Amino acid sequence: MNEPCESPNGRLDWLKSRLQQAGHKATHQRLEVFREVIQTDAHPDAETVFLGVRERIPTISRNTVYQTLQFLVDQGYIAPFGIHQASHRYDRNTMPHHHLVCVCCGKVSDCTQSGLNLSHFAGFENWGRIDALHLELRGICSDCLSKQEIASS
Repeated sequence: MNEPCESPNGRLDWLKSRLQQAGHKATHQRLEVFREVIQTDAHPDAETVFLGVRERIPTISRNTVYQTLQFLVDQGYIAPFGIHQASHRYDRNTMPHHHLVCVCCGKVSDCTQSGLNLSHFAGFENWGRIDALHLELRGICSDCLSKQEIASS
């Protein structure tokens, strides 16, 4: 799949085109849910997406937002991450990358590592089929570290 343009309007145009090519409708709800995910690097969860979309479409239901998120994931337009679907967060970046996760505030940031592959890991050989490699690096972000330093002063 070709990666879309980085501007939000360019990404929305890209989505409209991809939906039409696939025979799907580019509904207002789909576009607004997609807009909510792509306008931030914060990797929002479904409830955050719902609340953001509801500001623009007050009549939209949670169910519509949740189903639309799943549709966008199933089509490969956004990527989920998190172990359980109920706790998924959504990422506008569908290219291979990893995440830095703050255990204090929950902030999530993208990071990349070139040259990392399954040969760096042991124990997966007989596990089954591996479809993707994704790492979550957990720690404390610089903002939280600064707050802790100020609090301890």
